[in-house]
Amino acid sequence: MAERGKGLAIRSFREGDEEAIAGLFNRYAKGFSGAASVTAESWREDVREQSWNGPPLDADRDCARLAERDGKVVGYALTDYQPYELKHAALVQELFVDDVEEAEEVAAALLEDAEKQARARDKECVMLLLSLEDGRAQRVAGASAFWEESDGTGVFMATILDLVAFLKEIEEELARRMADGGLGGWEGTVRVVVGEQEAALRLRPGKLWVEETVDGPDVAVSLTPEAGPPVLFGQMSVGEAYAQGSLSVAAEDRAQGLRVVDALFPRRPMFLPRAQWW
Repeated sequence: MAERGKGLAIRSFREGDEEAIAGLFNRYAKGFSGAASVTAESWREDVREQSWNGPPLDADRDCARLAERDGKVVGYALTDYQPYELKHAALVQELFVDDVEEAEEVAAALLEDAEKQARARDKECVMLLLSLEDGRAQRVAGASAFWEESDGTGVFMATILDLVAFLKEIEEELARRMADGGLGGWEGTVRVVVGEQEAALRLRPGKLWVEETVDGPDVAVSLTPEAGPPVLFGQMSVGEAYAQGSLSVAAEDRAQGLRVVDALFPRRPMFLPRAQWW
């Protein structure tokens, strides 16, 4: 176990750590589009054996290193030291730290530790497959003299085949966004149209549910097929789509209608973990 300043220690993975890791992962993923939540079991299965998108944690416990402070896990790094078609490199795939005191120092210690592990394995470089929209990771990487070359995740492409089913899946998240946007007490209906698909949202204070259609909505938002996925996945802001003419809003009070739509579908940073690549 590597001892650090201010009671911080870094150690290798032990069976049972997946519970704490899954909690860290899911708390991080809430702030991003792209990442799907995990359970302790699903995260562990993704990294059990060497694969094209994950390290062999069964054979090499050093692939996951955990930062502890006063006996509590506050962060972890997942690194593949034998990445597919990159035998000279090590790939840091996940670097998540809780919002604790000096969180950036914890992240920096984990990254420094990953570099040390890679050097001991005669690797020529360390690559970060982290979100370019993760401010903490980018600051830590910049301080460590990492050179930003590409995001490493290719092109994110998505289409929504069933708008009602998609919105039903994120009902709780939509309600939370309204509350976070200061509109948790707003009551009304919102019709969402993307191309030829339609769905309806009914909102009551603290509640939201999805239906197939609604008559006489308080807010009606229409998106072109091209703008639908970027806006609904948080990769294009409502304001940008509105300014480009690919989103329109009809409401008695249009400004209020835009605020409601913006609260439901805010711009969100993107991160697709390597373990979830397809």
